[in-house]
Amino acid sequence: MSLHLDPIPRDVLTEIMSLGVGRAEGALGEFPGRKVRLFVSDARMLDVTRADAFVADGPGDTDRPSVRKNVTGAFEGSALLHFPHSTSLELVRCFVGEDIPLEALEDLRRDAVLEVANVILNACVGAVGDALGVGIATGLPSFVRGSIADRVDPPGDRTTPYGVCTEVRFEVRDPAVTGLVVLVLSVASMEALVETLEPFARHLESLPS
Repeated sequence: MSLHLDPIPRDVLTEIMSLGVGRAEGALGEFPGRKVRLFVSDARMLDVTRADAFVADGPGDTDRPSVRKNVTGAFEGSALLHFPHSTSLELVRCFVGEDIPLEALEDLRRDAVLEVANVILNACVGAVGDALGVGIATGLPSFVRGSIADRVDPPGDRTTPYGVCTEVRFEVRDPAVTGLVVLVLSVASMEALVETLEPFARHLESLPS
């Protein structure tokens, strides 16, 4: 089965995700000595077997950290923030400074990634629920490694789940730190999201400018 978003609903979803990331930027405040800014790319819908290509450092980049939160309510599935291996280490450096040895960074990575991802995922999922007027809740965050497809198990039917993927760029210093926010839903829940977005987008389009 194939699902897609028309341009206007996709733009609306991108704006909703941007709103969530903006909330997260405010909640994260400042890294030690640095102001963090967050930017998002266009939201896109694709099956989760294709999502890893957007964040991999290369074909051999299989040990990628993610933070996963179960999503329940109007839409059922998982929300993930997924990082390339090298990017996640840069994120830790943003928290703890430049002079920490690599082995110490590995020890600190889990807590740093969990903290940042929990804030971003809560804000993004909350923005979707608020904008569309539906109830969505998230569970506790868990730290996992591997591909996106291997780390999701949405409830409901067992057909290939779909993801709404939005790249998030952390602008703290060079090199840029990037991650991928993925809202992974079963086909039934993704259909419900599309059905909710389309009339909402038409309503916004009809409003006077």
